[in-house]
Amino acid sequence: MPSTQLWVITGVLAPLFEWIAITFATLQSLNLVISQQRQKVSNLMADIAAGLDIRSTMDATLINEIDPTTIIQQDGRIVTKDVVVMHIHDQGSWARDLYNELSDIEKQQTLQEIRIFSLSIVADGLQI
Repeated sequence: MPSTQLWVITGVLAPLFEWIAITFATLQSLNLVISQQRQKVSNLMADIAAGLDIRSTMDATLINEIDPTTIIQQDGRIVTKDVVVMHIHDQGSWARDLYNELSDIEKQQTLQEIRIFSLSIVADGLQI
């Protein structure tokens, strides 16, 4: 049986996969030209970034305001621990309660996995 930690990660990332699946189903339309397909992928990445408040490290004021222990940085983008925790809570009481059952170490590992995955999806999606 999957661990509680895996259920939290799965529950939090499921909406991202739904957005991706819907977008990629739309991309298969024969009526779309390449520029429209690119725009749809770009919009998807923007939606994911907005949903998780993923920001550019180019925003110097942002970097100065955030405690470095609460962020993860990858490919010029950051996401904060607080935003990921809020996203977990947004998934409903089931995800929130499972997350609250985790030990402090498991919580940190879970947040790290979600942040790394989110940043990778956005960075890789922008390369398409």
